[in-house]
Amino acid sequence: MKLPTAGVDRTLIKSLIDQWLMAEIDEDTYLREAPEGETHDGVILDRRPTGEADAVRRILDPTEFAALERSSDNKRATLIGPKGYLLEEVTDLDLARSAQRKTLEGADGRLAEDDEHVAMTLVRAVFARHGLEVNEFSPEFEFATKLMVRAQADLLHVVKSRTQPAGGPSSTMTLLVRW
Repeated sequence: MKLPTAGVDRTLIKSLIDQWLMAEIDEDTYLREAPEGETHDGVILDRRPTGEADAVRRILDPTEFAALERSSDNKRATLIGPKGYLLEEVTDLDLARSAQRKTLEGADGRLAEDDEHVAMTLVRAVFARHGLEVNEFSPEFEFATKLMVRAQADLLHVVKSRTQPAGGPSSTMTLLVRW
C-alpha cells in the first residue's frame, strides 16, 4: 500500500533522509576499505546529469577492447556514442568511487545556490523505496527536498573530512540532517 506524501509526518521524513545519509556514509566507509576487485581493460559509460552516477553501458572483454583499440576514430566514436566515454584499465572499485564523486560533485554549490534539482531526484527514490507516493507539490515533498540538499552537503563534508591529511578534522565524524 502506498501512502501519499501529503500528510506524512515530518519526523518520518527526517528519519528517512537521515537513514539515506547514514547509508551513504556507510557506503563511503566501504569504498575506503574495499578491495580493488576485478580490473577491466575497458568500460563504456554513458554520461548522466549532475548528481547522478554515470551508467555503465558495457564492460568490454579483452577481445572487444583490442578490437575497439584497432578501430578507426569514426568507428570508435560510433561504438562509444555521443553521450558515452571509455575508461581503460579500471577496477570495480574505481567505478564505484567514480560514481560516488559524480553524485557528490557540486553538492556544496547546490546548497549555496539553493538548487534542489538533484535532491528532488534523490527524494523521489527514497520515497519510492519506502512506499510513499510522490506528490511533488506537497509541503512535505518541499520539506524533504530541502533536507536532502542539506544531507548531500553534510555527506560531502564527511567525505572531504575523511580525505584530509592527518591532523585535519576527525575522519569518524557523522552528521545528521539539520532542520
